[in-house]
Order: sequence, then structure tokens, then C-alpha cells
Amino acid sequence: MLVDGADYFGALRVSLLKAQRSVFLIGWDIDSRTRIRGLRRPSDGAPEGLRSLLIHIAKRNPQLSIHVSLWDYSLLHTLEHEPPPKLELDWRTPPNLTVCLDSALPPGACHHQKLVVIDDAVAYCGGSDLTVRRWDDSAHQPDNRERVDPAGASYEPLHDVQLVVDGAAALTLGELARQRWRAACPHSYPERQPVGDPWPEPIPPDLTDIDVGIARTMPATAHRPQIREIEALYLRAIAQAERFIYIENHYLTAQNIAAALHRRLVERPELRVLIVLPRNPAGWLEEQAMAYRQHQCLRCLGGENVQSRVRVVYPWVNAGDTRRDVRVRAKLMIVDDRFVCAGSANLNRRSMGTDSECDLAMEAGTEAARRHIGALRHRLLAEHLGLEVGRLAEHEASGGSALAFVDSANGEARGLSSLPAADLPTNDSNQAITAITDPEPPADPAEFMGDLFGAGRVRPHYWRVLRLAAVVGGIVCLIFIWNSSSLAEWTDPASLGALLQVLRASAWAIPIVIGVFLLGSLVVFPVTVLIAATAIALGPWSGFLWASVGSLCGALVSYLMGHVIGRRPFESLFGQWIHRIDQRLGNGGVISVFLMHTLPVAPFTVVNVVAGASSIRFREFIIGTVLGVGPSVAALTLLSDRLRALWEHPAPAELGLLTLAVLLWLGLVAGLQRLSRWLVTR
Repeated sequence: MLVDGADYFGALRVSLLKAQRSVFLIGWDIDSRTRIRGLRRPSDGAPEGLRSLLIHIAKRNPQLSIHVSLWDYSLLHTLEHEPPPKLELDWRTPPNLTVCLDSALPPGACHHQKLVVIDDAVAYCGGSDLTVRRWDDSAHQPDNRERVDPAGASYEPLHDVQLVVDGAAALTLGELARQRWRAACPHSYPERQPVGDPWPEPIPPDLTDIDVGIARTMPATAHRPQIREIEALYLRAIAQAERFIYIENHYLTAQNIAAALHRRLVERPELRVLIVLPRNPAGWLEEQAMAYRQHQCLRCLGGENVQSRVRVVYPWVNAGDTRRDVRVRAKLMIVDDRFVCAGSANLNRRSMGTDSECDLAMEAGTEAARRHIGALRHRLLAEHLGLEVGRLAEHEASGGSALAFVDSANGEARGLSSLPAADLPTNDSNQAITAITDPEPPADPAEFMGDLFGAGRVRPHYWRVLRLAAVVGGIVCLIFIWNSSSLAEWTDPASLGALLQVLRASAWAIPIVIGVFLLGSLVVFPVTVLIAATAIALGPWSGFLWASVGSLCGALVSYLMGHVIGRRPFESLFGQWIHRIDQRLGNGGVISVFLMHTLPVAPFTVVNVVAGASSIRFREFIIGTVLGVGPSVAALTLLSDRLRALWEHPAPAELGLLTLAVLLWLGLVAGLQRLSRWLVTR
């Protein structure tokens, strides 16, 4: 267990610098300016900033694959994030560092998991994102000059908890990270394979040889039922509690959790509950959204029959005349020192059923494991109270109550104080805001502000079919126009070639030829006709040169069109299939582009637009296009004399030679395709 940001970021830095094969960074928010460092400035020679550090390790090891995924966040949170995160993280970075904005979930829900998986051998999971205003040490000094954001502004002391695991737990979290990546991102990723030992030395493990449970919350989609494992885990653990429940959390607005605590307190008179929360919600939005339901939960726990056995407190620190509250962002529960769970899930309705969450849980099977879990609880309480860890352990060993110890242990510098009800406004207007911002199922998009990057209502399947049919119908109509309407005469290479021949003597001949290719790429004009017409007009050698340039320019324009349009419209048409198609294209790179241009799968323009919207890199697209279009251009232009002779004087001999040449060309293309497939499957 890594307590507070300095411990977490320092340990993570060590693990990142050990990475050999793969890194997955999954977050609610990820800020490229975040300083990844521990208590002291690093002396390893690597930069501190997250973006610079990732670029450093990516360049140092080109075989390392780094995948960064963060929530494609709502307008409600725009001012709290680095705008725009994808550009800051992805712009001018090495090719082995990929960034994805994840919006693969219903509108109104958010991705709230905080995971880092390194080489499938070590994984971090907890309450802290790799973003600004998360770093602090366990002293939480009010005037700590290191606790500043990128603008140099100080922020309040902050307490958080992160877990680091290895072995099978890390391997399984690696699969969870890949599941999220597959759902939202078209880019390829390495298969699971534990490599090396990126455990952060010299941090000793708190628990060894213990099973780790992974609990999730995931909202329902058209392809997946709702997952509420974290809620079930909390309810079951509370229902089995006997002596003491210790909770740290950012919120307490889940009324079913509060009701479960009250019910168990009534059932077990010897049970005690200590809950550590922040004193006040952070900012207007949280105050309006969470304070109303939190007040209801605290009233549930304040009944006369259980009130004396419950403490709801907030931590504070004091230095001279300066007293500041400590912001609690940890999400942790310890039951009877035999069960511990921690992760990303707040005790609010969103985390129980709306957002994506991930918690880790462990249950002690031996007395030694119970002592270790008890030591973790003592460690946390000692921090809040500013005491030596052994003080509370000695008090409990002598039969004393942990609640009584907390009531009497506050000092001048640090302490835990009861959360005052007066700090929780309960006006009626909060109810409407809470229904939207802290829903149990995802909110309907008509009641919730849309996603900043374009998320919308999840349409029924027939909408996708209708839109797909409209796009295919449009392409078919264009092809029909060029083949069956009065414009079909322009698809005759002889007619188009004759027009270009008139312009051959003009100084504008070459620009006109390239312009025709560019225009043709925009209106799905048959590129083979343009190549043949250029050869007839300019001759074989000049025709080959300028048809190649024109085809490449047309392909480039179509690719840029697809890049500007982006992947989102294709997702709305093809759904999750586009991810699988794009993954295969990205894996093949140059070979995939080559195959698309040599196999007659779609018109030239359509192929290029799809490639532009995919994950194929620009350099790979250009190389693959040159290789794929090259045989066609060469065949059509170098045979231009034969084509001209056949059109002017049709004869069996000329037709036979042309047929033989076409067959040889088809054989060459088929051979290249087989070679490409063989290279892909190696």
C-alpha cells in the first residue's frame, strides 16, 4: 500500500524506468505536466514531467510499447483538465507512444479507473490519477513549497492510497487494461506476457502469497450487461463485519451502503465504525451534487441506537497560526483487520453503477496476514493523528477502543475532527442537480450535457444499418453515374485522353493533369481511367511519371479527408467492427495499404479515406500506396502504345498481345499479394 502521492509517484517512476515491453496508463484524467517524483528530486537523469518521462523511456527503448488512455471527458469537467489532453500527450511523440481518448460508454457515465500496468508483471491501482494537484507527502504540511501545480499555485494537503501488486494480479489487470483499450482505441497493442521484474525497490511488500480479488463497476451497453461487483463486495463485507470497520473515501452518498452500515450496527452491538471523509466537497459542482445525499447518509448513521458507535471525521493539519483541512481522495475499507479493499470507487451512486471503476480486495487467511492488514490501518490512522504507529496498536492490545483513542488523540499539529452537519447544505435545489450528476444508472443524454468530443445517444442497431446503407448507396450512385449516365463517356480513356492531348502543348498541361487526379479523388472517379488517359495523352514515360504523381496526390488528399473526418463517424456506421478492422490495418502497416490498393475491395478514394481515419501512420500509407498503385500505373502507362493502337485499329493480334500483358500484370499482382500475406503471417 502506497500512502499519498509522493510514495506513489516515486514508486511508479522506478517501475516505469524498468519497463521493457509494455506500459498501459489508464486514467480518469492524465496530465502531461504531472511531476513523477517521490519525496526527493530524482537523481536518475530522467525528466520529471510525465510526458517528457514517457518520451524518454520510449526513445531509450524502441521495443517498448506505451499506451495511454484517459476519459474523453464531459463539458462539466473541461476547466478542471489540461486542454486538450490528447494533443499535449500525443503531439510529436515517438511512434511507440500512443494516446487514446476513451468515450466507449453511455453518455452521462465516465471512465474512473486508475490503473498502470508495466510489462504485465507489476500493476498499480487506487484512487490517484496521474494528473496535477495529486502530489503530497504524508506530513501534509500547510506550507509545503513542493505542493504546487504547473502554474506555481499551491493547493490544499491531499491524502490518497494506491496499491501495487505483482504476479497473477498484475497479469489479470493487464488483461483488464487491454479490454478497455480494445473497446475504445483502434491502435494495436502487445499480447499479455510478463517480462522482467519492475517492482519498485526498495519498497517491501505488505502482503505476500495472498489472493487478490479484482472488483469492477461497468455501465451496461448494447453489447454488455451492467457490472456491479464493487457494490456487491462492499455490501457483503459490511454484512459480515464483527468488530471494526474503517473507511476512507472521497464521498459518502451511496444510500444503500449507509443503510447496510446502519443495519449491521443494529445487528452487532459490539461493532464500531470509523469513516474518514474530506470536510467539504471541493468546489461548487461537488457541493451541489454530493452534499445533499451525503447529508442523508450521515443522518442514517446518526440514529440514537447507533450514533455512539459511529464516528465520521475529517483530517486537518496545523502549523503555527495556519490550519488547513486535508483533502481525502482515498477509496479504502478495512473490516475486522481481515479484509481490505482499495481502488478507484467512491462511495457514491455513480461508482456503484454508472462509471467504470476498479478496486482490489484481499482477505487474510492466516493470523500473520491479519496482523499485516491491522498494521496498514494503524499506519493510516497514525498519519491522520500525527502519532507513532505503535501507539494505537498498544492501546488496542490492552483492550482499548479505537474510537475512544481517536476521540482523545488529537494534538496541536494534527488530528481528526467530527464532520459538522452544518457544513452540508440541504436546500431543495440540490436534489435536481444530484439526480443528474450522481445517478445510479447512466443519465439520459437529454438530461445530461454532451461529451466534449462528440459522444451521443446510443442508437438502436437499425439506425446504424440505415446510415451504413445511405453511405454505401451514395458511393454506388457515384459509380453508377460514372458508368451509366451521360457522364459515362468521360470514363472512356480515349475520350479523356483526347482532351488531355489537346492540352499537351500547353504550359498548364502538367498542373491540369494533377488537378484532374485531385478532382477525381474527391468525386470517386475511376483512377484507372485517369491513369490510362494520362498515358494516351503524354506517352508511356511521361505518362508513367505524371500518372504516378497524380495518383499519389489524389491518394494524399483522400487520406487527409479521412484524417480530418476521423474515426468517430466510421464507428457510428460500423460499431465495434471498425476497431477490429483498424487493428488489423494498423498491424499490417505498409503491407495492409499495399493489399488494399491491389485487391479490388473498394474504389480508390474510399480506400484512402478509410486509411486516413484509421491508425495507419502517414509514412506507412505513402509507402504502401506507392507499392500498391505502382504495378497498375506501370502496366497502364507502359502499354499506352498498345492501347492507342487497339483503339485506332482494332485487330486480333493487338487484342491478343494486350490480353497477354494484362494476364502477366494480374499474375504479378497476385504474386505480390501472396508474398504480402506470407510476410504478415510470419
